[in-house]
Amino acid sequence: MPNTMLFSPDLNEQVRKPMGQSCGLHSWCYTDEDFYQREVETIFLKRWIMIGRVEEYSGPGSFQGHERVGRSVIVVRDRSGEIRAFLNTCRHRGTRLLEGQGECRAITCPYHAWVYGLNGKLIATPGMDGLDEFRTDDWPLIPVRLEQWGGFLFINFATAAAPLADQLGDIRELFAGHRFENMHMTRKKSFDLACNWKIYIENAMEDYHTPTVHKRSIGLQRTDM
Repeated sequence: MPNTMLFSPDLNEQVRKPMGQSCGLHSWCYTDEDFYQREVETIFLKRWIMIGRVEEYSGPGSFQGHERVGRSVIVVRDRSGEIRAFLNTCRHRGTRLLEGQGECRAITCPYHAWVYGLNGKLIATPGMDGLDEFRTDDWPLIPVRLEQWGGFLFINFATAAAPLADQLGDIRELFAGHRFENMHMTRKKSFDLACNWKIYIENAMEDYHTPTVHKRSIGLQRTDM
């Protein structure tokens, strides 16, 4: 299909019909690279993305590197106790600064040894002395918006996006009784899924498969089949 037609609303008219009359997305919505890039631009780069828990950053200098939709991000607790997020790239030559997780006293570029404080400010630039037009204050790490709710951390790549509370809506009231802010993560497991992101979401949204796939566990809860 020509790429100019991929985003025509007419192609998904049947998808938007009421339940019982609608059908699924076209197959190319899960495989076409241009379609995916449009999703990245219009969804993932403009919405809040959950990235972890507060207790994963136990003290000043505790950091983790994250990869989200082709962007590398550093999340770190600074010396005042605030948890911050930055693009994981040196302002000089774009070198990736940190990998994995750990603790650091400062963020040092492995290429030219530029040093950034835990608050993102550029504090040392070896070999740059004597340049009249160069000011370290002009070259801090690029911040990524970070907000938290109930101990969960969220980032947003869009500087003009609405606050996290707007996206959460009434979920805060619905789950208030769980007191997430008083909970602590005791185990963390990560999975790499070899599929388009929508397939995983759609599978989690419906329970039509549970009597078959999960018949010995949660499938027993289905009484309508």
